[in-house]
Amino acid sequence: NSLGKKNVCILPSSNDDETTVIVEHDMRIPIVGTSIQTLALTHSRPIHCGDGGCGCDIGYIVVSRSVKRGLEEEEKDPFYSISILRPVPNQPEKTDLINVAQMGVSNHVPGFVLRKIGFMGASDFFANLRRLCRK
Repeated sequence: NSLGKKNVCILPSSNDDETTVIVEHDMRIPIVGTSIQTLALTHSRPIHCGDGGCGCDIGYIVVSRSVKRGLEEEEKDPFYSISILRPVPNQPEKTDLINVAQMGVSNHVPGFVLRKIGFMGASDFFANLRRLCRK
């Protein structure tokens, strides 16, 4: 369960459609009850139509990777995530989400809990998105 996220640094971009952010995320590990803090580099941009440059956007891609806080720090709980968001054809109120994530097994997170964390991450993603849309 997410305990909160904070943008540590928003990196400048020459393209207004792209965003690169370093995000600090606190989460509670289910069953185990401990909490961990991750730091991730996240980049998002639109996916443009590939039919000869029509100029239309057909969705977004979001890529994340855990990062270390300093050169001397050992990377804990490494993870990678790629999400593709696309509109569902003929259903403008719906979005198709494809997510591929990989998280390394560590002392903090038992292997049998990793799948549950993945599902919880997707649920948190949609909850946060809905909250933003209501504002």
